Amino acid sequence: MRSRSRLRAGKPAPAPAPEPEPAPPPVAAANGEQAQLDGGEKRTCLGGGIQPLLGGGGIFKSAAVAVLRQERKLMTTGEITKVALERDLIKCQGKTPEATMASALYTDVKRKLTKSVFTRPQEGLFGLREWMAEGFYPEGWVGPKDGEGLAPFKKRNSPMSAAHR
Repeated sequence: MRSRSRLRAGKPAPAPAPEPEPAPPPVAAANGEQAQLDGGEKRTCLGGGIQPLLGGGGIFKSAAVAVLRQERKLMTTGEITKVALERDLIKCQGKTPEATMASALYTDVKRKLTKSVFTRPQEGLFGLREWMAEGFYPEGWVGPKDGEGLAPFKKRNSPMSAAHR
């Protein structure tokens, strides 16, 4: 009985398949998806020098944390967005970056409550929870210094919500 190696000895070995190029690490776009340029190159909407929040925080929330740390004052979502765009903390912008920032921050505070990195001690103003741990309560802080740092959320009065009561 002949071994297989002898049978193949007379035939040329098939060419090895070329190894694919390693893919660059994925980066998040503003909507949490990977942003891809025409050439297949991946990019992020987060400006230089800004690190994404641990545990996934999104581009706008990461930029908001950077702005609030630099400014150390309570700010509206419009002010945060304006500063983030001026300092190139957010590279790409849609038609309504202020609305995207507001949605990101309000949703984070409302869903995570005291586990959010943000505080909302007054309607429309945001700060950082880490300030409370430092005992720092910036001007405009009207909420109780109870460790929560959250002003009550307004109840929505819509015909739909009234019908479901």
